[in-house]
Amino acid sequence: MFIATNRTAFGKRLIDLPLMRRQLAKMLVTAEQGRSMVFHTARVLEAADRGEANMAKVLRIMTPLVKFRTCRDARKVAGDGMEVRGGCGYIEEWSDARVLRDAHLGSIWEGTSNIVALDVARTVRREDALSALETYLAGLNEETESVLGSQPAVTEAFKRAAGLLHAVAHDPSREVETRQAASAVYNATSASVMAWESARQTALTNERSNDRLVLAHGVLRHKLGSRDPLAASQSGEDDDLMSLVHTTLSDASIAEAAQ
Repeated sequence: MFIATNRTAFGKRLIDLPLMRRQLAKMLVTAEQGRSMVFHTARVLEAADRGEANMAKVLRIMTPLVKFRTCRDARKVAGDGMEVRGGCGYIEEWSDARVLRDAHLGSIWEGTSNIVALDVARTVRREDALSALETYLAGLNEETESVLGSQPAVTEAFKRAAGLLHAVAHDPSREVETRQAASAVYNATSASVMAWESARQTALTNERSNDRLVLAHGVLRHKLGSRDPLAASQSGEDDDLMSLVHTTLSDASIAEAAQ
């Protein structure tokens, strides 16, 4: 985003070009949902270390979800980031090429991704971890609704994703769908977590904070929604995400909300 703000093409800053702004918005969704999932998994780990049995089960499924999906998504974001830098993003004199190589390490070292996705299903089948996650997210959703109001799209997305993963995990003939099901639960979980972060930030600052909620709905739209690839885009469908491209998201506020 820094480069896009300062680099020019066709007489304009990159960030002012519609295609680049759309690309940055979609990168932002993916990067921020990964950050939220990692921070929140750390929060769950802390509770599990205090001896909370249900949280240990939640941790058991969130850990492979992060290893699987966040590691895979890092490749895409790193590659798209190189495009923003252009030629400087490719040559070894800059850090981008190393970052892209290192981005591939996670999904190789941590699994591989097929193995980690299968581990997600194993936690459902052997440890009932999906039920623990569902109960935990229901609590987060209650906190969110008490501040921001009902979020039916968020809760329905997780319900459908959990149903898919449960069915796949208990039916050996559907093993080929494991990655699809694990990705769906990761995306739906991240949407719930980011909506909760929005509520937490609002409660902490006494001012309504919508950035994380916008990102949550961006996940639903781009990661869990369906659309005709030959249909024209609806006018204004990503305006909320586009506006976040011009907003500096505060690491400190997100970390504080996770406490």
